[in-house]
Amino acid sequence: MIVDVPLRAKPLDPHLQEVLGEIYGSHEVQRLRKGFYIKRGWAFDDYIDCVVISEWPSQDVAEDMKKEFGLEKALNYLCDENRAPDYGVCDSPEQFYRKYGKQLVNDVRQYCVCFCEIRREDQSEWGGWRYHKWGPYIGTQKPQHEYLYDDKHIEKVYTWHIYQVDINKERCVRCKKEARHEREFAEGTFKICTDCLYFFTQQLRKEKRKKVK
Repeated sequence: MIVDVPLRAKPLDPHLQEVLGEIYGSHEVQRLRKGFYIKRGWAFDDYIDCVVISEWPSQDVAEDMKKEFGLEKALNYLCDENRAPDYGVCDSPEQFYRKYGKQLVNDVRQYCVCFCEIRREDQSEWGGWRYHKWGPYIGTQKPQHEYLYDDKHIEKVYTWHIYQVDINKERCVRCKKEARHEREFAEGTFKICTDCLYFFTQQLRKEKRKKVK
């Protein structure tokens, strides 16, 4: 199913805030329709304020299939041309929805999708955005070159990335796992997962040992 996700105004990591803000100029995320979002640049998972189960859901499904049904079943799933790829390039979010929307809506898992507009006019003559790093292209504009800048007949394309989420579980303040513990820190009270609780506990113990010495 496609679901709306709670969003953070900006990543909690101050360093990531600074880096993404400097690169993309804005932390703004725009909702296009239920579960569909668009933003400048990528790293959308750092703006999702619920548990992110997977950034590569198809790979996880294939891994589960391999364990239960064997390698051949998993490979057949991954090679299915009708399967919605975890990421790719399209001519518009509407085109993506027409092709894969029903598939995602009918799935029992929870998904959201983020798009990023790539305009040719913003590309440099040297280097710039190129197709092959961003997954399959499902559009109809017939790219002729590796770099978007060289395709004079194409004004823009969109990248997409599918995320599997759980909107019913609160996310750890430090990572993408479920927050199960509430702890007080110098900056305030935060909810964190079991792994991060262990990490912070170990850090505190190290600091105490240094003070004792």
